[in-house]
Amino acid sequence: MVRGDRVTERDPVIARDSDVPLARRLLAAAAVVWSAVPVLMLVLRARDAAWPWPRLVPQPAGASDAVPVTALFAPLATGVVLAVATALVVVPVAFVLAWRIRRLPPRRQGAALLAAFVPVVLPPVTLGIGVQLVALRTGLAGTSMGVLFAHVVPALGYAVLALVAALRDDDGRAEEAARTLGASWWTVARRVTVPRHATALVAAGVLAALVSWGQVATTLLVGEGAVRTLAVEVLAVVRSGDDRRAAWAALLLTVPPLAALLLAMRRRSAS
Repeated sequence: MVRGDRVTERDPVIARDSDVPLARRLLAAAAVVWSAVPVLMLVLRARDAAWPWPRLVPQPAGASDAVPVTALFAPLATGVVLAVATALVVVPVAFVLAWRIRRLPPRRQGAALLAAFVPVVLPPVTLGIGVQLVALRTGLAGTSMGVLFAHVVPALGYAVLALVAALRDDDGRAEEAARTLGASWWTVARRVTVPRHATALVAAGVLAALVSWGQVATTLLVGEGAVRTLAVEVLAVVRSGDDRRAAWAALLLTVPPLAALLLAMRRRSAS
């Protein structure tokens, strides 16, 4: 942009807004609408008593149509406990594995990453059947500990991959310097490693918890119906035909992922 005899750079914000083609804006708007419609439908179905076909407008619920949301508290609490426990188990193990993988030779590093990626790409049913066989052999089938083990397996793969990326530029010199000065491994981990990678550790923990939060196949196969999380309860309520209660359960199930997404977007915009 030319102002008198001076040549100045264009304002990046103005340039970004004005240079985006109309077709790209429309495509972005369509993507947002496409993603929001399912959640909007859940909200409408949760607040309305009936929506028979081919009626376009749902029927508002009255005082007598209250949904027993309290019945969802028990599976909700079970899902929260399992998600938190999964994160607490996964994060330290994933960090140690990622730390070792980053220091392997390139060829061995690729093989280790491939092994960590296997639980991520396997179909949940396939993974669940494999974990179920282990749980049956060890007597953990139908128990909360067995379901926790089933959740840890896929969550560990995601956390390892996330932490390997976070440790990409870490050469470990700070830890080596602390050990040279006589610090124990526990002191190095507590005062050097954890503070330096606190953000990555928290992100890996949130990711592991979200993986556990949405597990259905592994929970059903290993829990054998005795362990009911909110994700499993949604499926059960849908099968019962209670669409309004299923909508409430599904909306509750979306709260942690949406909260994590909003926090991540807020941190990114702040940085």
